[in-house]
Amino acid sequence: MVADGSSLLLLLQMLHFAPACREGALHVLYALASTPELAWAAAKHGGVVYILELLLPLQEEIPLQQRAAAASLLGKLVAQPMHGPRVAITLARFLPDGLVSVIRDGPGEAVVSALEQNTETPELVWTPAMAASLSAQIATMVSDLYREQVKGRIVDWDVPEQASAQQEMRDEPQVGGIYVRLFLKDPKFPLRNPKRFLEGLLDQYLSSIAATHYESESVDPELPLLLSAALVSLLRVHPALADHVGYLGYVPKLVAAVAYEGRREAMSSGDMKDGGNMADRKYESDEQPAQTPQE
Repeated sequence: MVADGSSLLLLLQMLHFAPACREGALHVLYALASTPELAWAAAKHGGVVYILELLLPLQEEIPLQQRAAAASLLGKLVAQPMHGPRVAITLARFLPDGLVSVIRDGPGEAVVSALEQNTETPELVWTPAMAASLSAQIATMVSDLYREQVKGRIVDWDVPEQASAQQEMRDEPQVGGIYVRLFLKDPKFPLRNPKRFLEGLLDQYLSSIAATHYESESVDPELPLLLSAALVSLLRVHPALADHVGYLGYVPKLVAAVAYEGRREAMSSGDMKDGGNMADRKYESDEQPAQTPQE
């Protein structure tokens, strides 16, 4: 029988307050990680931050073996059928999608290695400064959470809005976990899921086209061009994906969007031409000598 919520929470808290018991606690937690109860505690009662504190230590030296075990624990929790997706969503509030994928794939040693590297690829941007910033945020969060929980209450916990290691990349266009500009620099980069990227590009391209028509003041006018360039590059590198575009029913939508854009440009150029003609006519009328009225 799985331990109740308070016992599971105590095991997670031991990762924070009982360094001598961490290895044993990690072993027990890993054995229970396939249960919905522990996955729920990780996602909704702050268990994720207790584990991340080991994975991204601020000052304390955590043995590599324990950090790898913490990463493996997260990977198993993410794979839990019932609440694993909720754990993954919680992790994605802290970490880039690329690192969440590394955690999902494992092994734990690979996760630790990825966290310590300086990486810039279409799927992952990660620097030591980002790691240090996130470590500090997690340390503060864990202290605050533990202080509340030791009062005897199981707190329904959620990630604070500002908690993220991705603040410096927040303005960078990202689709399906891929940084679009970095992809355009290296379109042959081996994407984990090019089909997901394709679907995201199609959706966002059509949305951005519509937004530029109706919300021109709040939308980057260069975004449709950027997304269309990424679409072309993706299909050049992965031509087999072209069939997928048809299967999803995007072809009529794309044709309609391009046709609408063409009509809009034609109307715009026509207005400019008409404006020029009116100016010419006005200029000609101004040049004609005024007639003297006959008496």
